[in-house]
Amino acid sequence: MSTLPLFGYVPTEDRARLKTALQRVFWTLTSGDWVQAPDLQKVGGLSWGSRVRSLREPRFGGMEIEVRASDQPGIYEYRLHLESVPTWAWIVFRTGKFPPVFKPSRAGLEKRLSVAGKVLPQDVLLLAVEIVEALGGPQGPENGSEK
Repeated sequence: MSTLPLFGYVPTEDRARLKTALQRVFWTLTSGDWVQAPDLQKVGGLSWGSRVRSLREPRFGGMEIEVRASDQPGIYEYRLHLESVPTWAWIVFRTGKFPPVFKPSRAGLEKRLSVAGKVLPQDVLLLAVEIVEALGGPQGPENGSEK
Protein backbone atom coordinates (compact mmCIF):
# COMPACT_ATOMS: atom_id res chain seq x y z
CA MET A 1 0.00 0.00 0.00
CA SER A 2 1.28 3.45 -0.86
CA THR A 3 1.83 6.30 1.54
CA LEU A 4 -1.07 8.73 1.69
CA PRO A 5 -0.14 11.98 -0.08
CA LEU A 6 -0.32 14.88 2.31
CA PHE A 7 -0.25 17.84 -0.09
CA GLY A 8 -3.62 19.25 0.86
CA TYR A 9 -4.89 16.94 3.60
CA VAL A 10 -3.21 16.21 6.92
CA PRO A 11 -5.53 13.87 8.85
CA THR A 12 -4.47 14.95 12.34
CA GLU A 13 -4.87 18.64 11.53
CA ASP A 14 -7.66 18.72 8.93
CA ARG A 15 -10.22 16.07 9.91
CA ALA A 16 -12.32 18.46 12.04
CA ARG A 17 -12.13 21.28 9.48
CA LEU A 18 -12.86 19.11 6.45
CA LYS A 19 -16.05 17.61 7.77
CA THR A 20 -17.33 15.91 4.64
CA ALA A 21 -15.91 12.85 2.93
CA LEU A 22 -16.10 14.76 -0.36
CA GLN A 23 -13.78 17.47 0.98
CA ARG A 24 -11.32 14.92 2.35
CA VAL A 25 -11.22 12.95 -0.93
CA PHE A 26 -10.78 16.16 -2.94
CA TRP A 27 -7.87 17.44 -0.82
CA THR A 28 -6.21 14.01 -0.84
CA LEU A 29 -6.29 14.02 -4.65
CA THR A 30 -4.83 17.55 -4.88
CA SER A 31 -1.31 16.15 -4.72
CA GLY A 32 -1.67 15.47 -8.45
CA ASP A 33 0.00 12.08 -7.85
CA TRP A 34 -1.57 8.66 -8.23
CA VAL A 35 -3.51 7.74 -5.06
CA GLN A 36 -4.47 4.15 -4.36
CA ALA A 37 -8.05 3.17 -3.60
CA PRO A 38 -7.25 1.98 -0.03
CA ASP A 39 -5.84 5.44 0.75
CA LEU A 40 -8.99 7.11 -0.54
CA GLN A 41 -11.07 4.73 1.57
CA LYS A 42 -9.10 5.82 4.67
CA VAL A 43 -10.16 9.44 4.21
CA GLY A 44 -13.49 9.01 2.42
CA GLY A 45 -14.93 5.98 4.15
CA LEU A 46 -16.80 3.22 2.37
CA SER A 47 -18.43 5.72 0.01
CA TRP A 48 -15.12 7.04 -1.35
CA GLY A 49 -15.98 5.80 -4.88
CA SER A 50 -19.15 7.86 -4.90
CA ARG A 51 -17.14 10.89 -3.82
CA VAL A 52 -14.75 10.42 -6.74
CA ARG A 53 -17.74 10.21 -9.12
CA SER A 54 -19.20 13.35 -7.53
CA LEU A 55 -16.01 15.29 -8.27
CA ARG A 56 -16.53 14.44 -11.95
CA GLU A 57 -20.07 15.92 -11.93
CA PRO A 58 -20.49 19.46 -13.32
CA ARG A 59 -22.08 20.76 -10.09
CA PHE A 60 -18.90 19.88 -8.17
CA GLY A 61 -16.53 21.14 -10.86
CA GLY A 62 -16.56 18.47 -13.58
CA MET A 63 -12.99 17.51 -12.71
CA GLU A 64 -10.90 15.09 -14.73
CA ILE A 65 -9.86 12.10 -12.64
CA GLU A 66 -7.88 9.30 -14.25
CA VAL A 67 -8.00 5.72 -13.08
CA ARG A 68 -5.54 2.89 -13.70
CA ALA A 69 -4.70 -0.51 -12.28
CA SER A 70 -1.74 -0.47 -9.88
CA ASP A 71 1.07 -3.00 -9.71
CA GLN A 72 -0.85 -4.76 -6.93
CA PRO A 73 -3.61 -7.08 -8.20
CA GLY A 74 -7.13 -5.72 -7.67
CA ILE A 75 -5.96 -2.28 -6.55
CA TYR A 76 -6.72 0.83 -8.60
CA GLU A 77 -5.14 4.26 -8.48
CA TYR A 78 -6.69 7.66 -9.13
CA ARG A 79 -5.18 10.97 -10.20
CA LEU A 80 -6.80 14.40 -10.32
CA HIS A 81 -5.76 16.72 -13.16
CA LEU A 82 -5.26 19.94 -11.21
CA GLU A 83 -5.80 22.11 -14.29
CA SER A 84 -9.34 20.71 -14.55
CA VAL A 85 -10.32 22.15 -11.14
CA PRO A 86 -12.29 25.39 -11.66
CA THR A 87 -11.29 28.40 -9.56
CA TRP A 88 -14.63 28.45 -7.73
CA ALA A 89 -14.20 24.79 -6.72
CA TRP A 90 -11.00 25.55 -4.76
CA ILE A 91 -12.95 28.11 -2.73
CA VAL A 92 -15.98 25.87 -2.22
CA PHE A 93 -13.92 22.88 -1.12
CA ARG A 94 -11.87 25.03 1.24
CA THR A 95 -14.90 26.56 2.95
CA GLY A 96 -17.16 23.53 2.77
CA LYS A 97 -20.11 25.68 1.67
CA PHE A 98 -21.91 23.46 -0.83
CA PRO A 99 -25.17 24.96 -2.08
CA PRO A 100 -27.82 22.37 -3.04
CA VAL A 101 -27.37 23.22 -6.72
CA PHE A 102 -24.14 25.04 -7.40
CA LYS A 103 -23.60 26.18 -10.95
CA PRO A 104 -22.40 29.75 -10.90
CA SER A 105 -23.17 31.78 -14.00
CA ARG A 106 -23.16 35.44 -14.84
CA ALA A 107 -26.58 35.06 -16.57
CA GLY A 108 -28.12 33.56 -13.42
CA LEU A 109 -26.73 36.36 -11.31
CA GLU A 110 -28.09 39.05 -13.62
CA LYS A 111 -31.52 37.38 -13.75
CA ARG A 112 -31.77 37.14 -9.94
CA LEU A 113 -30.77 40.78 -9.59
CA SER A 114 -33.32 41.97 -12.13
CA VAL A 115 -36.20 39.77 -10.89
CA ALA A 116 -35.68 39.49 -7.14
CA GLY A 117 -33.25 42.30 -6.48
CA LYS A 118 -31.12 40.08 -4.26
CA VAL A 119 -27.84 38.22 -4.41
CA LEU A 120 -27.39 34.62 -3.22
CA PRO A 121 -24.22 33.27 -1.53
CA GLN A 122 -23.12 31.51 -4.72
CA ASP A 123 -23.46 34.85 -6.55
CA VAL A 124 -20.99 36.43 -4.13
CA LEU A 125 -18.60 33.55 -4.81
CA LEU A 126 -19.03 34.02 -8.58
CA LEU A 127 -18.23 37.72 -8.27
CA ALA A 128 -15.20 36.96 -6.08
CA VAL A 129 -13.89 34.50 -8.68
CA GLU A 130 -14.42 37.06 -11.46
CA ILE A 131 -12.45 39.64 -9.48
CA VAL A 132 -9.61 37.18 -8.77
CA GLU A 133 -9.43 36.20 -12.45
CA ALA A 134 -9.51 39.86 -13.55
CA LEU A 135 -6.52 40.53 -11.30
CA GLY A 136 -4.55 37.74 -12.94
CA GLY A 137 -5.58 34.71 -10.92
CA PRO A 138 -4.80 33.59 -7.37
CA GLN A 139 -1.07 34.32 -7.82
CA GLY A 140 -1.64 37.88 -9.06
CA PRO A 141 -0.68 39.45 -12.37
CA GLU A 142 1.53 37.29 -14.58
CA ASN A 143 4.34 39.83 -14.78
CA GLY A 144 4.52 40.00 -10.98
CA SER A 145 3.73 43.72 -10.80
CA GLU A 146 0.65 45.14 -9.16
CA LYS A 147 -2.04 46.80 -11.25
